Amino acid sequence: MTTKNLFLLGISYDIVTEESSQEGDVSESGWEREKSPATLRECLDAVKALGGIDFHDGESFYPCDASIDYMTGDSRREYVHVQCLSDSAERAWMKALKIAGI
Repeated sequence: MTTKNLFLLGISYDIVTEESSQEGDVSESGWEREKSPATLRECLDAVKALGGIDFHDGESFYPCDASIDYMTGDSRREYVHVQCLSDSAERAWMKALKIAGI
């Protein structure tokens, strides 16, 4: 069975400004990419693009570091969300994560 488009991939983000951090909140959050069909390769590439992974549960991946806008001081963090649409897709996904060392 092929694993083509047996996944949904979403990328969310949040932005923290100096003001919002003082309130313990984010100033903006949303979806960079709404959950949509994707291949295993697209999902794996999105997770790898985060760089260091602080935490993941196999579905949601949280990066270690945020990107900083040095002009404004704002920090932006992106999160990757992968949903497997079948048992075979989930097995393939978990195997790909293991092989990739994630």
